[in-house]
Amino acid sequence: RYFAYGDEHELGLRARRRGWKIAMIWGAVVTNPGTGTASALRSYLFARNSLLLVHDYFGARAAWGRVVLLLGNTVRLALTRETGANVRARLRGVRDFVFGRFGPP
Repeated sequence: RYFAYGDEHELGLRARRRGWKIAMIWGAVVTNPGTGTASALRSYLFARNSLLLVHDYFGARAAWGRVVLLLGNTVRLALTRETGANVRARLRGVRDFVFGRFGPP
């Protein structure tokens, strides 16, 4: 269910559950020269998949806490008009999480 945006986090958590050790390499540099994903799609998948991840690994209570934080941050983004996040798409991601919609956006 994590085909984009959150899949790497889920992979790390799944590995840890199975007893693998997870490490960070300080000073490692990863470059992503660009993305072909529209900003609205990126914002939608980030919101929905981050909520799904928290729910699956930390429970419903933690997911609802994440919903509150995500909505608060989305309001802040809307008020400050920061770029990089599509407010409407983030709200749709929260809505779809709440209604259990996890298919293609």
